[in-house]
Amino acid sequence: MSLKPIGQIQCPNCGAKLDIKTGLRARTFACEYCGSVLEPSGEIVALQDQHDIKEKYRPQSFIKLGMTAKFLGHEYQVVGRIRVEGSDPVETWYWDEWFLMSEQGFPLWLTEDAGSFSLMRVFVPTTFINPYYNLEFPASFQDAKDYILGDVKQTIRPDPNGPLYDAEDFGIARIVFLEGEFTWKAKPSEELIYFDYRKGKKRFSMEISRNEIQLIRGKVLTEKQVRSAFGLPASASESKNTDAKKKKSRKKKGVSGIVVLTGLIISVLLLVLAGWATTTGDLLYKVDANMVISPEAMLTKSQKDLFKPTLKGEPETFEVKDVSSVYKLNLSTTKWSLPSEWDLSVSLWELTPNNKKIRLSVFWTTFWQEYDEGQLERHLSDTFYFRGLKKGRKYFLTFSAEASRSNAQTINSLRPITVTIYKDAWYPYPFAIFGGLGLLIFGFILLKQNN
Repeated sequence: MSLKPIGQIQCPNCGAKLDIKTGLRARTFACEYCGSVLEPSGEIVALQDQHDIKEKYRPQSFIKLGMTAKFLGHEYQVVGRIRVEGSDPVETWYWDEWFLMSEQGFPLWLTEDAGSFSLMRVFVPTTFINPYYNLEFPASFQDAKDYILGDVKQTIRPDPNGPLYDAEDFGIARIVFLEGEFTWKAKPSEELIYFDYRKGKKRFSMEISRNEIQLIRGKVLTEKQVRSAFGLPASASESKNTDAKKKKSRKKKGVSGIVVLTGLIISVLLLVLAGWATTTGDLLYKVDANMVISPEAMLTKSQKDLFKPTLKGEPETFEVKDVSSVYKLNLSTTKWSLPSEWDLSVSLWELTPNNKKIRLSVFWTTFWQEYDEGQLERHLSDTFYFRGLKKGRKYFLTFSAEASRSNAQTINSLRPITVTIYKDAWYPYPFAIFGGLGLLIFGFILLKQNN
């Protein structure tokens, strides 16, 4: 399909006759011979150095004026192109807006930006769309420029009942080159304020010039889809890139699978090491004693009742002969029926050569609850890790237990407890933490890949 000219206009600069393909709606023409930009009246509104500027702003891809394509079930012809350029103190960027027209007079825009394409068409909103937070819109073009920084909405809803679109890009740009014809007024050096929003592959754009506001909406297309619409085969480079991407994708998936599997294996090994670490340590001190409730009590050489209310007498001490980096304290009891809540604290003391007692650490624990044949039972089994014991020094432990007063009479009977201290133990927590995190992370990645 090729649009039939409905008339001609003569370029007053070079005398060439230009075909009019967009009908009575045509507002701007660019002479293909000298580059002059004309209005339908024949007035020249801008001059372009056709020989130099056309090469400088040549198309980014295979698309050219006069080519035909099939989009949305209709045949279209490329009738115009605008090169738009944006810049800041650091960089300059640009994109092309191809203007397409069907035989029925329906326009389309094919936006091309660094190899990516978006097919856009005119959008007529049912409610007014203001891209600014605080600026009353429409406003003067200068006000719109002044408010472009810091006042642009980060989300916008083109349809009142439709989804929100997220801001992708916005700013001030200018037209640096145009060719063909258009149904709106445009000329080189004209400034534009643009707002680009996205929702997945959907796109919504607003362009504001001094003469009009243009709203367009559409979707992203691949280069393969665009070439197919123009009836062109996939390019050799595209085919190579596609094959390379497939190979790279397969390679990436393979590497990812190996990484995930390795991560899961390491995580499991770390958890196994954590379990093994809880069994490490050489016996330094062990005592089997009985518990009696008391604010604080000291195990003495004369008796083995931990919680008798006394701190008098010579304490049951243990001596450190070889320094260890990590020590382990283990407390364990048998089960018994006990309806009250029990908390136990264990204090570690150093006994200095002049018999001065220095409290080094306090370990807090709670008796567990279990039901056995309908009877509530309690027992304790807890482990603590600590450092800082010195070679040749003596140490001892004190204990403090608390229980609810209403049941105090039930806990005055003796209960056996075993207190054990190990040296040269390993901390299990780093292994457990990193192993658990590894299982969560790599397990999540594995599930995501499979889905």
